[in-house]
Amino acid sequence: MSDVGLRVRNFASLSAIGQLGPCPQQQIARYLAVTEPAAAQIVEELVQAGLVARGQDPVDRRRYALELTDLGWERLATLRDAVNNLQADLVKTLGGPDNEEEIHTLIHKLLPPEIPERSNINEMQ
Repeated sequence: MSDVGLRVRNFASLSAIGQLGPCPQQQIARYLAVTEPAAAQIVEELVQAGLVARGQDPVDRRRYALELTDLGWERLATLRDAVNNLQADLVKTLGGPDNEEEIHTLIHKLLPPEIPERSNINEMQ
């Protein structure tokens, strides 16, 4: 993650915004189970990095709706690839292909849910 200038908490936030966005910051805070001030700090880091944009919430014009920028989608894809490579390495290290299904099940219990591809998210909106 440090190769792309991100922290672990940024990955979870990028994933959440990718999955839920465009959405208000309060929804991200609830989804990540963090306080709103903590979510605001994380979101500000992502905005400053050019990974998240604040647009107007179409439901309530008094608040922002967060969504990933093109760069945010690129970083999320890069991180997703890194997670997949890590999983492959773990399977190889922990028992090889004969135990792959069991290892994947255990790994997926530890990782955030899979994020739909960008095109699928846009279709859901």
